[in-house]
Amino acid sequence: MQKKWLAPLVLVVAIASCLVWFFSQSTAVVKEVLITDSGFVPTSLDITVGETVRFVNQSGRDAWPASDSHPSHGIWLDFDPLKSLLDGESWEFTFDRLGSWSYHDHEKSNLTGVINVYSQFGASSSECLERNGGSSNMQDYCWLAEFKSAHAVGGFDLVFAIFKEYQANDEVFQRNCHDVMHLLGKMAYGDYVVNGDVFTQPETSYCSYGFYHGFIEAMLAKTGDHHGGRLYCEQLRDEGEFYNQQLATDAHQACVHGFGHAIFDSLDGSLWGKEDVMVDVGLDVCQSIFSEIKDLAECGTGIWNALAIAYIQNLYEISFSATKTPFWQCERISNLYKPGCYIEMTIQYSHWNKHDQETDWSLMLSQESFAQPLTFEAYVSDAVQWRLPYDYEVIADYGRQCFTIEDREVRFWCMRGIHHGILKKTSPFTNQQESEKVCDLYESEDDHLYCLKALESYRKI
Repeated sequence: MQKKWLAPLVLVVAIASCLVWFFSQSTAVVKEVLITDSGFVPTSLDITVGETVRFVNQSGRDAWPASDSHPSHGIWLDFDPLKSLLDGESWEFTFDRLGSWSYHDHEKSNLTGVINVYSQFGASSSECLERNGGSSNMQDYCWLAEFKSAHAVGGFDLVFAIFKEYQANDEVFQRNCHDVMHLLGKMAYGDYVVNGDVFTQPETSYCSYGFYHGFIEAMLAKTGDHHGGRLYCEQLRDEGEFYNQQLATDAHQACVHGFGHAIFDSLDGSLWGKEDVMVDVGLDVCQSIFSEIKDLAECGTGIWNALAIAYIQNLYEISFSATKTPFWQCERISNLYKPGCYIEMTIQYSHWNKHDQETDWSLMLSQESFAQPLTFEAYVSDAVQWRLPYDYEVIADYGRQCFTIEDREVRFWCMRGIHHGILKKTSPFTNQQESEKVCDLYESEDDHLYCLKALESYRKI
């Protein structure tokens, strides 16, 4: 008797399952983002993982919604229709990765938006990291989704509280903290638009002030208001309620550095492929905004950093040349901008060249002598950051390499690079203890004292 009922029961279950599947498919919600000539509507959209978004072009022109970064779309290469949409056309994309995915209109790159993709139970950076693998860019956006969820509940006070927990306890996060701070700075600009607050919490100084790099880049991308951006940077220095004046000064300089980034990345496409012209135009814009020598040099560092990144990622139709020294741009410009150029080109060329220390060392020693101290400091700082947290013995080996440099000034600044690197990946309030651990590894009393002397010269608070 039971066997007679078994076949019909199986059939009923199968039919019911098909009906459930059919209706779930036929009633699945496809959310829409409209592309208008003035931007995406809505600019921010929250969805659940697996949902589809339809981008509808109502701009009256060609439009091309695609993942950041511009123009490579490299954050998420699949999030890209690979061509422009004509007016009236649409394109759909299914978001199967958790995270907060920023995008832009490739045809009009100042128009930006974000799709926040959550799990069924809310944002989960651990699940996001597991799904999205080891990509550094993906990791950054996983954490950003969690921070956005926290921001909705408790604003930046809660965001910074969570940030400090990750920074203190998560090694992967520590390696990416400067880039995450970039993203938080861009997020903070949204709050600034609403309430006009100047962000001076102690946490904004963590990870070498990436927060202000991102903030000013977002401001200039949205408004193009160079005057307003400069005033904000000055507010940080003159009115910010920081722990001390040095932190306020550093925040101001980080803000000015962000100007250089934003200027270079917004240059007209007709200049692409002509990196010397791109640099000259960018530096001219810096000179139209700032008058103080230190600010001009700092704005220049943003230009050089953006240029060096473009070389590595083959953006803007430029790349490192096989026939030219990586410093050919540095050698042709005024002394004011040379140190920043040598620093940025050295570090990014080292990354591109797979950290071949012997080649890197030889290239630095070939630079103009006045630039070498700062370049060695920056190079060692960057190398140390790749070893954090905390392979102290390998970090100490960089110091031992510094001891072999004949020029006394270059040797000393090389040693300072260890402490600078530790500062960039920690907070200004804890870096001294980590630096002292490295100094303690030197067997020679003279080397130990030399390391501490370099630390003392670098210590700011």
